[in-house]
Amino acid sequence: MAMPKKGSRKIIVDHEPYFWKVIADEDLYFKQLIIENTKYQDYQIEALFDYRESLTISPNMVSQIIHLAMHNGWSPGKSQEKKYIFKDFSKLKIKTTAIWKPAVFNGKQVLKKGVTDLFYFTNFKGLSFSWGEFDIGNDFKASCKIDEMIHDVYGEIYSVESVGEQFIISGAQINEKIDMTHVNDVEKWTLKVTLSEFIKLPKRNYENT
Repeated sequence: MAMPKKGSRKIIVDHEPYFWKVIADEDLYFKQLIIENTKYQDYQIEALFDYRESLTISPNMVSQIIHLAMHNGWSPGKSQEKKYIFKDFSKLKIKTTAIWKPAVFNGKQVLKKGVTDLFYFTNFKGLSFSWGEFDIGNDFKASCKIDEMIHDVYGEIYSVESVGEQFIISGAQINEKIDMTHVNDVEKWTLKVTLSEFIKLPKRNYENT
């Protein structure tokens, strides 16, 4: 059954035209992505995304999903299976935003613009991360590159470094050492972070860490 074209967008992947559409259901906390080949409309790809994760479903992401589906044998007009249920989310390189909140961590940690690293995240009330203990019930691990960090008052931040309970915040308008044990308003140091090449790692790789 062909999907309704109202609200859909067109994309060309490897010289093949496709339509794609996102259907959001905030009550059930998911976004459904439907991709349909325009020549063979009964050949479709479907994917479900957690609505609480602040992920933007972009043309680049749609293109990656089509390539991954074809790599796994799905081919419009050729493969026996016409519908492909996409589940390879850990292989997607995407751009997204997150909130970083400070926490006392026993060790040295650094957030730096332009650096790619592994971080622990939680999707509770949006995508966020912080230093501290990993919660196996709610948290997940992702590899990503930090493109930008913005503070509501001080603007762009270049790096955040912790050494035990001491934080060093560096930016265009601030270069300050902060003792987190004496910070009454932790929200003051919350940063909005733009991440690219965001790859969510399978939980089985770290569930025992």
